[in-house]
Amino acid sequence: MIQRNRKLTRAIATVLASNAAFAALVAPRPVVAQDTAAVTSVLEVVVVTAQRREQALQEVPIAIQVVGNDLLNDVAAEDMGDLNGFVPGLVVSSDSPTQPKYQIRGVQTSDFGVGTDSAVGVYVDGVYSARSGSSLLAFNDIERIEVLKGPQGTLFGRNSAAGAVSIVTRQPADEFDGLVRLRLGENNKRRIDGMVNVPLSDTVALRVNGVWNQSDGWVEDAATGKDLWPEENWAMRAALKWDITDETSATLTWDHDQIDQLARPAIGLVALGPNDTNAPFPPEPATYLNPLKAPVYNDVIGNEESRKLDAATLFIDHAFSWSDFRSTTA
Repeated sequence: MIQRNRKLTRAIATVLASNAAFAALVAPRPVVAQDTAAVTSVLEVVVVTAQRREQALQEVPIAIQVVGNDLLNDVAAEDMGDLNGFVPGLVVSSDSPTQPKYQIRGVQTSDFGVGTDSAVGVYVDGVYSARSGSSLLAFNDIERIEVLKGPQGTLFGRNSAAGAVSIVTRQPADEFDGLVRLRLGENNKRRIDGMVNVPLSDTVALRVNGVWNQSDGWVEDAATGKDLWPEENWAMRAALKWDITDETSATLTWDHDQIDQLARPAIGLVALGPNDTNAPFPPEPATYLNPLKAPVYNDVIGNEESRKLDAATLFIDHAFSWSDFRSTTA
């Protein structure tokens, strides 16, 4: 009887201790005053023109990804092909800069002919860029890139069934500014880009920028020893802005982009014997070649890939009390 009473006493003590701990846990704690000024953070407002007018990004009811100039510099992007992996849902096949292919959410058009509508429209400052030549331009003084996912035919036209890529360049400003940048890399890689912004008067400003890019190929022709897969291109852009009145402005731009280099070689993974006219089928995976070390023989006569683009565009903007008007002639 005494032993049983001792066990009951211990059980009651344990319950009381648990209740006391629970009461201490749920009891209101003293409020500690915090310096609200120290913990308050302000989010930067990202302004986009995805709906043909300036809006805050969070107010646009579209699936959109914005790539700013800081990211372009961080990843050393030279064209849209260098953004693969940084924009979810966007794939750019840029092995050949004159025949690029754009894909958004798995939708693309494989044909690159001038008479074929692309599934992804590319626009530079609102002007459509043809897919066969001018849609993969060298990045030159870019402010931001807006990738709009899903059909955009209402505002961008029929060439945007899968989505649209809107490239926005920097415009002339009323303050003097300049930049010169040099990039060096393997295979004699050299890239120079620069910009100068000059206010010519209180109402007129000029902005000129350019980029020159060149490198030796990293693939060698096994027959001649000549470097294949080189880079050689340059581009320039000039923009003149005139603030006619407080409500009206006109901007005239001229763009030049030129490529003159060897075409990209195709590297096979299936080894061929000296008497093989066709690749064996099915191939044996154990005999696959390492594309980084496989010998490459170029038998293309006049192996060249070139493009020369000149474009002039006139923008006239006027702000009404109830709306904004823009006229574009390109």
